[in-house]
Amino acid sequence: MELNELQNSWKGIKTPRLTDQQIYTMIKQNDHPSLQKGQKQVLIESACFIIFLFLYYTMLDGNKKPFYINAILVGTVMLNIIQQLSVFALNKNIGAADNIRNTLKGYSGKLSRYYIFTIVTRLGLMAGIIIFSTYNIVWDTNKIILLALLMAVFSIQLFFFHKLWKSRIDKVREDVLYFRD
Repeated sequence: MELNELQNSWKGIKTPRLTDQQIYTMIKQNDHPSLQKGQKQVLIESACFIIFLFLYYTMLDGNKKPFYINAILVGTVMLNIIQQLSVFALNKNIGAADNIRNTLKGYSGKLSRYYIFTIVTRLGLMAGIIIFSTYNIVWDTNKIILLALLMAVFSIQLFFFHKLWKSRIDKVREDVLYFRD
């Protein structure tokens, strides 16, 4: 008897009638607070990278280094800016499948690919900075210690990037399991 009552109650629920504009407003992703935080982070980091590109040539003696050293640094910084903007675009364009589980599975795959892209571009940036900063210097004990400290900072940063991306991917995978058949 309880099952029949439940089924009748379910059938008796009136679904709200929404206009196309109301539905569009509900799914519009620019209004989501977490995406706004991500957009703010991307804009700040990209602005810092762009400011760095404008200033490095004179402030960090880029004008005294060969073209290919400058190209390595500029290329790796630009690749990181592109990576940040593409990750933001990923969050804005999640996509839709026939059901929420398949949508989340697809999003999990995209996150995994972007995770690899993020780590590779960050490693490239770190390598570019090290190549640029160590080109044509006379090594002594203090400079070796500074290089070791720089490598330690980069390693810690990579660890936190890995941890952040792993938690994002794991959260989506947990959601996929929640919606299993």
